Amino acid sequence: MAYRYSIATTEKQAKAVILNRPISTKHSIEVCAALRGLAADRAKLLLQGVIAKRQAIPFKRHMGDVGHRKGNMAAGRYPVKTAQAVLELLESASTNAQFKGLGANLIIRHIAAKQGPSTRRPGRRNVDAKRTHLEIVLEETKAAPRKEKEKAKEKKKTAKAKPEPETKAAVKQPTPPKTEPKPASPSPAEPAKTKTQPETEAKTP
Repeated sequence: MAYRYSIATTEKQAKAVILNRPISTKHSIEVCAALRGLAADRAKLLLQGVIAKRQAIPFKRHMGDVGHRKGNMAAGRYPVKTAQAVLELLESASTNAQFKGLGANLIIRHIAAKQGPSTRRPGRRNVDAKRTHLEIVLEETKAAPRKEKEKAKEKKKTAKAKPEPETKAAVKQPTPPKTEPKPASPSPAEPAKTKTQPETEAKTP
């Protein structure tokens, strides 16, 4: 019976699946959550860092008794075995995309981990063995989504760094004080006119 994916795929998408891999389902869920929406190249670098124990995977759901790790996270771990399986799945999907003629800009549109069939581990302990199904869907995009966000952030930073042009306030020029017009001085040729008092007639008693 053919495997049924969780979502329907289109012509511009490539898919891959791994069945019954003996890895932790809880770890697989956290790794898939960290990779969902990333570019394929960036996801490969992240998984390689986890395998080399340079980059931790943040645990946001199954974080009971999980210690803190460096970086922008609280609880985190280095699930090496799970990262190796997911990296194999991602490389398989990338090969399928190349076979279909898709471009190099691929984004992880869908990735999920499901619990596999429960089987008994042989031995005296009688414990269920870990089995996990992994599925992934890559989609072709015009440009890498992370690069567009980084460019937008750089534009905002440069806009904040540039000082705003100072607007020159209109400088009010001081108005000259009002000067009253001085009376014209008499010319030396013309004698100065003196005010003559009117003659008062002597009153007769």
